[in-house]
Amino acid sequence: MTVTAPGRLEGRVAVVTGGAGGLGAGIVRRFAAEGAHVVVTDRLQPEARAVVESVREAGGSAEQLCFDVTASAEWDRLGAHVRAAHGRLDVMVCSAGLGTAVSGDTEEGTAWERLMGVNATGTMLACRTALDLMGDRGGSIITISSIAGVVATSSAAIDVGYHASKGAVRQLTRALAVQAAARGVRVNCIVPGVFPPMRGSRLGTDADELAALLGRVPLRRVGAVEDVAGAALFLASDDAAYVTGIDLPVDGGFLAL
Repeated sequence: MTVTAPGRLEGRVAVVTGGAGGLGAGIVRRFAAEGAHVVVTDRLQPEARAVVESVREAGGSAEQLCFDVTASAEWDRLGAHVRAAHGRLDVMVCSAGLGTAVSGDTEEGTAWERLMGVNATGTMLACRTALDLMGDRGGSIITISSIAGVVATSSAAIDVGYHASKGAVRQLTRALAVQAAARGVRVNCIVPGVFPPMRGSRLGTDADELAALLGRVPLRRVGAVEDVAGAALFLASDDAAYVTGIDLPVDGGFLAL
């Protein structure tokens, strides 16, 4: 990561949930490289610390705050910290999420509840906190769904709870975009396609299944973390000042078929 000045997010404060690895870590590094101060939140303290240290070593600005995104009280704590330490919030990226490794016959059990809790409720709590911190100053909220939140699949690697939770994120984004528009807050959703296996996901670990998935991707490759980080930067920046309520597929053309 190389810090550029002035960056597209110079002087802004961003919170990135799930920032200790995968897509979240890529977004953290890209935002910091563009001049933002990034609050990295994740349950995994050592991994989050490593991301923050890598940002600082590259000349960027970041800090970590580890907590459970499903706990409302934890969000109150984060909101109080951001208000006291920075006095504002410009960007919220809701990238914390559970993967797909849950059996489809556990809809009524704790696995289903955990998927919905982290992916859907966690995103809602992040958005609620962001709206409170942004007030009437405006800002950008970015949620992360999945192509599995748009289309169904028979893959054993993708649980019905994952489909449901990621679909909920998309509709939540639309509803909030309409409600928050009068306050100048933009709310948009990134829809990633086929990416390398992320935390808690079985998708992409089977070579034959991965090959079959790539056969449905016109660009014929898996996505890179940088692909999503670039999309998030666009939505966070003034370049997207007239963009709200959209799904932005980052899927190599998967949803175009």
